[in-house]
Amino acid sequence: MFPEVANETRDVILGAPGRTVSPNTDAPKGPIMSTYQIPVIDLADLQCTGRAKIGQEIAQACESFGFFQVVNHGVDVNLMHKLREVSKGFFHLPDEEKEQYRKTPDNIQGYAHSNIKAGENKLNLASNDFFYFLSPMSKRREDLWPRDPPEFRQTMRQYAKEAKELAERLLSVMSEMLGLPPETLQVKLQGPTGEATYTIRANFYLPSRTEEIQVGLGCHSDPGGITLLLQDDAPGLQVKFNDEWIPVQPLLDGFCINCGDQIEILSNGRFKSIEHRGMACRDRERMSIPFFYNPAFDHVIAPLEELVDDAHPALYNGATYEHYFFNVFVKRGVGSGKQYIKETRV
Repeated sequence: MFPEVANETRDVILGAPGRTVSPNTDAPKGPIMSTYQIPVIDLADLQCTGRAKIGQEIAQACESFGFFQVVNHGVDVNLMHKLREVSKGFFHLPDEEKEQYRKTPDNIQGYAHSNIKAGENKLNLASNDFFYFLSPMSKRREDLWPRDPPEFRQTMRQYAKEAKELAERLLSVMSEMLGLPPETLQVKLQGPTGEATYTIRANFYLPSRTEEIQVGLGCHSDPGGITLLLQDDAPGLQVKFNDEWIPVQPLLDGFCINCGDQIEILSNGRFKSIEHRGMACRDRERMSIPFFYNPAFDHVIAPLEELVDDAHPALYNGATYEHYFFNVFVKRGVGSGKQYIKETRV
C-alpha cells in the first residue's frame, strides 16, 4: 500500500499513537501580524453577468496568494453546519468507539489519533483526524464511515456531492482565466476515466494550553488539484506569502480555497500552490475539514500544451499523480514546504 515509504511518514499518514510532541523552532510564540489579507470573493453572480469580474478576482488570487475565500458559493450552509456538528460529535465519542474505525497498515481510510514529532524546523502534527476517499467509487468505503452520530453517513454523502460541484464550478472559471475552454482543468484532472480522485479529511485539535508550543500541521503545499476548506470559528490556518505568515480568519458560511501542486503544474506556474500550516488554538478546540479534488491516480499531469511555447517553456516534468503523491509527497512527509513540487521542475 505504501511502497518505500519511510516509517515516520507512514506513521503520519496512518496516525500512530504514543509519540510525544516537543518544542521546535518553527512554532510561533505569540499572535501573528501580517500586512496582507487573503481575499474574500462573492460568487453570487458567478453564473450571471458578474462572471468576468469574479473570474478576474479569482485569477488574481491564484496568481499571487494561491488562496482565496468564497461566500455565496451555492453549497447549502445548513449542510456545512451539519457536517461540522456530526464530525465534532464523532471526535467527542469515547476512545473505544472511535477505535472501531482506526486506520490500519493496509488501509489509510478511517480514524487516527496522532502525536507525531515531525522533526527539526517543522511543526508537529498532533490531532484526531479521519480520512476517506469519496471518489472513485471503487475506493469509497462507506462501511468505514462512523455510524454514530446517526446522521454522519447521509451528511457526508450530500456534502461530497455539493463540494464536488463547487470545486468544478471554480475549476471552470479558472480554466477560462487561463484563456482555455471552461471544462479544461476538470477534464485534465479526471483523466480518461472521467473520474477525479476526491477525498475528505477532518482535523480535530485539542487546545494547546501553552504559548510556547502550538502544535499543528507543518508547513506544506497541497499535492493535489484544488482544496475546499471548511473551518469552525477557531482561527489556525496560516498562509506563507513573501516570507510572512498570513492568518486566515474563518468564515462559518464560507470556504477557504487553495490551488494544489497539480494546478500549479497544469497552469505552468501561473496559478500558485502556496505553503501553509494548521495551528492548534491555545484556549479552545479547533476543527478543519478539507475536501481535496485531485487527479485520477493513474493520469499523467504536465503543463497544458496550450500554455507552453517558445516564450513560455514547460517548467515542470510530467508524472502520474500516483507517482507524485507516493514518491514525492509521501516520502518527503508533511512539513516539507514546497520541496515536493521543486523536485518536478525541469
